[in-house]
Amino acid sequence: MFGWLDRNTGANPFTIEAKKTVAFEVWEQLGRRLPDVMVVPVGDGPTLVALDKGFAELVSCGLAARQTRLIGVQAERCQPAELDPAATVADGITVVRPAIGDAVLDAVRRSGGGMVAVADDALLSAVATLAGRAGVGAEPAGAAALVGLESAVERGLADRLKTVVLLVTGCEVKAGGPIDLGRVAVVQRLDEVDRALAGNSS
Repeated sequence: MFGWLDRNTGANPFTIEAKKTVAFEVWEQLGRRLPDVMVVPVGDGPTLVALDKGFAELVSCGLAARQTRLIGVQAERCQPAELDPAATVADGITVVRPAIGDAVLDAVRRSGGGMVAVADDALLSAVATLAGRAGVGAEPAGAAALVGLESAVERGLADRLKTVVLLVTGCEVKAGGPIDLGRVAVVQRLDEVDRALAGNSS
């Protein structure tokens, strides 16, 4: 109807190819070697799947000896079976039906990793820790990897003596109070978009 492209990173097939470059950057910044473990917040899942693809390509090209173990982190209040996406502060990873959830599970299993779930109070604490100790402004979903690392260590998925990379995926943005952006909720159909655009035209 509008000729639009779905830019949802879980649905757009080009996302994996774009995001796999993060794996190459990690390899390069670690002196051309892969980390032992990488901890990644998971919503729809393309970031973790892309990292798996990027690391695998480095191994297949002979630039790395072995695959990185991947740990996916979800909010405790919004794991795939949870049906209340409003229940967590981690809105960036609040995805009730991950678009490529099966691919995420396949990637973590093949890498010898796993999935962990983290509580909201720990996410908020991680935001403060990243800001205070690392100078990184993260939103709760973006800070999930820091909290997830602790769970991964407790479960034996990560070792404190190994090289571990945490991916902070979302930036903290502060506003001086509620802002009305005139947003219009569109639930299911494109004709709702058409009506909303007609109503907003000057």
